[in-house]
Amino acid sequence: MDVQKIVRMLSPLLPENGFEPWEISKLNQVLITLRYLTTNSHQTVIADVFEVSQKAVSDVITRVVDALNHPMIEDKFLRFWVSDERWCLRRSREFARQSKFTNVVGCVDGCLIRIQRPINYGNHYYCRKACCAVNMVAVVDARGRFTYINCGFAGRHHDSFIWRNSQASREFEEGRARPGYRLLGDAGFANSSSVMTPYRQNAARADRRKRRFNKARNVVEKASGALKRRFWVLHNVTRIEPPKLQKLIKACGPLQYRDLLGCPPGPVA
Repeated sequence: MDVQKIVRMLSPLLPENGFEPWEISKLNQVLITLRYLTTNSHQTVIADVFEVSQKAVSDVITRVVDALNHPMIEDKFLRFWVSDERWCLRRSREFARQSKFTNVVGCVDGCLIRIQRPINYGNHYYCRKACCAVNMVAVVDARGRFTYINCGFAGRHHDSFIWRNSQASREFEEGRARPGYRLLGDAGFANSSSVMTPYRQNAARADRRKRRFNKARNVVEKASGALKRRFWVLHNVTRIEPPKLQKLIKACGPLQYRDLLGCPPGPVA
């Protein structure tokens, strides 16, 4: 991960100081945030490393995460352009080369991010895995790059429910997506105008198409696992309140993108 590139990318959105009596450079602001996201260390430990106060660390993390959630950054990295023919063609060609599936522009799946039980509304986040969690439903392309992230629902909601109520799903349902293109999903999703799922019958398990389907869809599970391993704040049981955690998840998406590719794609890539 090239820290200097991240600093240049976020520079227009970050203040140079404002942390009296310390002045924290933009480079250190990014380093503090990366240290927190990748290690899940206590803020007091990070404060000792950078010789600032715990409150300054908290303020820095908030500002950098807000910058990573800025529409300018989100539009640059999380690109779900199913209404663009050239974008769909490039994504479908990548899947065709990788798994022999045609007209597929992404894979969709859910991933549970475990959290400590919120004091006042913990039952809302209690999920099927007997823990409290936030459910992140994401779409990735054939190269494992996130193109869409929805983390605004509690863990008790099913993946298919979150997808049906997402803006990405409405792109297909309302006819704005290019005709003929679909996403791949597991059996937890319903076959629809946006998602194609495998056969449910046991006899189909040996089918060559089923194996090819699983090979193509495996990319989204790998991407979600890599995101949680890269950013340990999402891997362990996080101590962050759900509204703040949702911002952290969406902030990790662009950082993972830069880590995979080194730079964003072209105008319609």
